[in-house]
Amino acid sequence: NTPRLWTVGRGSPAGVVVYRHHAFPARYREGVFTVCWTMGRVDFSPLTRAGSTFRAPHLETFMEAVGDRGFAPVDVVVGPAGDLFVAIGGRGTVGSVYRVRYTGPRTPAPERHDPLQQVLAADQPLASWSRAKWVPQARQLGARAFEHAAANPKLSLAGRIRAVEVLVEVFAGLRPDLARQLSRDADPEIVARLAWALTRS
Repeated sequence: NTPRLWTVGRGSPAGVVVYRHHAFPARYREGVFTVCWTMGRVDFSPLTRAGSTFRAPHLETFMEAVGDRGFAPVDVVVGPAGDLFVAIGGRGTVGSVYRVRYTGPRTPAPERHDPLQQVLAADQPLASWSRAKWVPQARQLGARAFEHAAANPKLSLAGRIRAVEVLVEVFAGLRPDLARQLSRDADPEIVARLAWALTRS
């Protein structure tokens, strides 16, 4: 088993999502939202790199009910505008869906006119609404664009890793010559993502 990010004690963890959007303040980006049905709350933890894994320095209560109003969350997702959608209910409790929207000052999302960058930096890239946008763009660009991106040491690490993921998800994996090249890469995270890619090709 991999080490735990945190120990929460008694509860029913029912849903989890990594926030990969720009709408919430920067401290929430790449952090983890979890919901607990038993305790009736949504928790959040930022993540920090720790070698080949992550650490969660702390767990904070993000959302919970007050008074006698029922709140039994069962799942959480991120919508296209960056809002959190929290579903509640089950076992005779009140069923509903809450939308949590950040209303403070926002940092505008960076404008990306380059179609390749639009794919590599897509918000919530595993969500179906996001895939509906970036997958057709990726197919139009073709595998070669992502092969060059994966091998380009001048590109950001996140962009290179995402290029490897796109090659696996859309183009059935990496060509042997690219795999050999990435296996000698100076960044261990690229080599680790290559190992992941080879098991799925």
